[in-house]
Amino acid sequence: MRTMLRTRIMHRRTLLIALASLLLVQACGGEEPAVDLIECGEGTVEEDGVCVAEEVECAADELQLDDGTCVRVDYCGEGTTFQESTGTCVAPPLICGPGTEANEEDLCEAGPQAECGEGTVVADEQCVPWEDVCGENTAPDIQQGCLPRPDVCGEGTTFDVNNLVCVPLSNLSCGPGTIDLEGVCTSLSAFYEDLAQEADLDLNTAGETHVELKDLGERFVILGTIDSPDTDRLTFDVEAGQWLRVSIFSFGLPDPGVQVSDDESFYRYTDLAATGEVWRHVVAPAEGTMSMTLGSLPQLLGELEPDGGEDWEYVATVEVMEAPEAEIVDVDDASFSGNLRDLPGGFFAVEGAQGSTMALLFSTLPTNAMGQVLVFDEDMIATSVTDIEAAISVELPSETSYLLFDRVYAYGVITSYTASGQLGSSLAAGDVATVEVELAAGEYVGLFQYNLDEAPLPARILDGGQEVASADPLAVSTAAFGQTSLYAYAFDSTTVTLEVENDTGEDLGFFALSHVVGVSEAVDEIDGDEQSFSSSVSLTSGQRHYVQLDVDFTGLLRITSAQQVALELLDSSGSQLSSGMQALVADLSAGAYVLAIEALSALPSGFSLTFEESQIFSVSETSAPSLAIPDNSPAGVDDVITVGSCPLIGDIDMDIEITHTWRGDLRIELTSPGGITHTLKDRYGGSTNDIIGNFNQTLEPNVGFSGDNAVAIDSFVGESGTGEWTLNVSDNVSGDTGTLNEWTLNLECE
Repeated sequence: MRTMLRTRIMHRRTLLIALASLLLVQACGGEEPAVDLIECGEGTVEEDGVCVAEEVECAADELQLDDGTCVRVDYCGEGTTFQESTGTCVAPPLICGPGTEANEEDLCEAGPQAECGEGTVVADEQCVPWEDVCGENTAPDIQQGCLPRPDVCGEGTTFDVNNLVCVPLSNLSCGPGTIDLEGVCTSLSAFYEDLAQEADLDLNTAGETHVELKDLGERFVILGTIDSPDTDRLTFDVEAGQWLRVSIFSFGLPDPGVQVSDDESFYRYTDLAATGEVWRHVVAPAEGTMSMTLGSLPQLLGELEPDGGEDWEYVATVEVMEAPEAEIVDVDDASFSGNLRDLPGGFFAVEGAQGSTMALLFSTLPTNAMGQVLVFDEDMIATSVTDIEAAISVELPSETSYLLFDRVYAYGVITSYTASGQLGSSLAAGDVATVEVELAAGEYVGLFQYNLDEAPLPARILDGGQEVASADPLAVSTAAFGQTSLYAYAFDSTTVTLEVENDTGEDLGFFALSHVVGVSEAVDEIDGDEQSFSSSVSLTSGQRHYVQLDVDFTGLLRITSAQQVALELLDSSGSQLSSGMQALVADLSAGAYVLAIEALSALPSGFSLTFEESQIFSVSETSAPSLAIPDNSPAGVDDVITVGSCPLIGDIDMDIEITHTWRGDLRIELTSPGGITHTLKDRYGGSTNDIIGNFNQTLEPNVGFSGDNAVAIDSFVGESGTGEWTLNVSDNVSGDTGTLNEWTLNLECE
């Protein structure tokens, strides 16, 4: 605006100057005199004897209007734009969202549903290109979105736009009491009524009950009535490994059930169903004749006396099914999981272990079922049937052996299982199992043992005949307590020997020696500044991993972990320098070292470490057990505090709070992780109540608490403080009671 005003003023000045010149000439009269050139002012130029405004060149952020003036175009407010024709700021047209339109007041209000143009369909209340939302075998519909092409979905089905599939009309899935019959949900009752009209065998009138099953995928239908205290029965021939589907539907029969057996030792029952349909898969263990017994399930199981009734009607079927594809299992990392009610999902193939014994160790048991594992050879003949327990062993008969996790009968909902497999063999009393393993420099080996007797056994690792690691005993790999693994690290390329001895005095029917080989990681240039390292190596409880360290300074190195791990630092010869729980401190010179990390709990995502120089650090751990102290009991009560890392104790004191009448009855003892016990108070203190304070400060032994056997707590200075500290408080005289409320161990460590 200031530019426009300045331009107008310059125009006025120019006109005034021109007018004054004209009047001056007229006033003089006569001939036109010769005059000097006009001198024009700033911003004007002489043109035909007249001063006129010079043409102005507008700036980059200005626009020149028709009258030559320059105006800025960036001064319009938010929501408006500059209009060149008028030189003014104007608001843009109103833009309304999907499903709305502008009214007369320039406000958006709800409007009729948008009609999408050609090539678009409605999706989320907007018109979008149909190719973006419609799948294969569908065509666009402007108003209804994506619809299947007429030749895609069959009769009785509709198209599921979300999943792009044809599904039954009955709410996209068949509910209880219905059956999916060729894509249409049909009432089970109507389905079995139709089957009954053309039954292949009517046991109400039949004389011959040995039948021939139909071709693959076709149902053999049986009609019957349990009208007397009995059951119905028929027989049929099967091939080894043949898959069958048996079912029964009640038209009055209470608790309908089916038993399928080979009349020897193989029996299979359907589950309990009060009414309606019940079915299951059965796999024939061998070629021969099988029987199918039909009736009320509690009577088939022998839980109720036989009974019957004229309205105990049923329809049953037996159908030969195509065998499913077996899931192939890696013998070196065998794992099995599934549900005993899902036989196709429990069919596994184990390859390349002919003649071996495999132990199955169940971490999840099907506790509501009588479960079995069937082993089939490559001709699908069952070679063994073993009841499922926490740990079992099976013999693998052929190059490809098949395992089927099956049930005799399920009586509850907990029928899932998870098991791991280990290959092994028997181990006679006094024998030693041996395995040789080649290791490159920087690799390590872990040794594990398992036997079905769960016996701990002595184990060792030898390098060139020299023992480099041992465990006596080594617990089985699944043990909840004890050492379950043994490790050795290779500083140079070598061949090590793994040994486990059966010293039980009895033959072990199944024994497995297993091992893992790992590759260490490296942390370089540890210079004392804080430095972090993360490993993605997954560890189970008891497993180890190794990390090489390149230390560039001399002094105390502190190593800590955020996870529950045990740490052990080794020098280049394999000698232990320091250890700790989640942390350790070691006095080092510049050089190469190896750190062993052992998981104390499962670490599926790996672990992290922090390295930094340390001089002296403090550790303070508290326990508040609120333990009652038994009256007149020399054994007293124990409480434990665990210190993660304190390589060398430089100073120590202990806070304690005991409420007890007549504190002279009490003895207080403290035991270090190294097994050293010192008595801090031996019954002295008389009739005064309670012991509340700090040993080595307010509760020093020579201030009313000492006895002939009591010593100062600083007797522990110089020991390692890493590990479990045990406090024992005992009452040695009857008549008074109290409580160990809380205690805190304070350490200065080097």
